[in-house]
Amino acid sequence: MGAAELLIVEVEPDLVDVLTEYLTSMGYSIQRAGTVEQAKQSLWASIFHLIICDLSLGFNRKGGLEILEEAASRSTPVILI
Repeated sequence: MGAAELLIVEVEPDLVDVLTEYLTSMGYSIQRAGTVEQAKQSLWASIFHLIICDLSLGFNRKGGLEILEEAASRSTPVILI
């Protein structure tokens, strides 16, 4: 059985690097997205076990909520940070 697939949606590269390093060391497979558009493309292309998402995504104050709606339509759990 393969590693659980996680999507990290965050605009801060340092935070993404830290999360990716930690989660991959725990055996997870990570994909990254820095924008709502990239996250939506990833959601359409893959199935994720969990999404970790910045609520505001920089200047897009509703970005995290858009991802939450997309994830809910697929029954994918989301952690908002």
